[in-house]
Amino acid sequence: MKKIKVLSIGNSAPDFISTDIHMQSKRLSENLGKKLTLLFFWSSTCTHCQNEIPNLISLYSKYKEAGFEVVAVSMDKDYSIWLKFIQEKRLNWLNLCEFKGWQSSVAQTYLVNKTPTAYLLDSQGKILEK
Repeated sequence: MKKIKVLSIGNSAPDFISTDIHMQSKRLSENLGKKLTLLFFWSSTCTHCQNEIPNLISLYSKYKEAGFEVVAVSMDKDYSIWLKFIQEKRLNWLNLCEFKGWQSSVAQTYLVNKTPTAYLLDSQGKILEK
């Protein structure tokens, strides 16, 4: 119940560190500051995610200049499959992955039990929607 309460609308999103496509560590809190950030949990093998990504690309293209950002956290386990998908689809936002699938500490912190799952954050990291 404590984890559910932490993730309630109006609370600060839990900070985390994960690995980007260059195998560099990135912290969520250091990638906020835009007007809105969509924290998007997905997997390259998830059919629902594959169907949703074109909509997200369109949304990102339309509102990026207005301060909309995406931080995509993948549940993938294989770096090469993940990277190939990102490159083929031209996912030009911050892409992160721990390569632990559902055992990812970020997924467990955010209680992700299905993909896609998303949290909309304000510039301070407060959860606006989920």
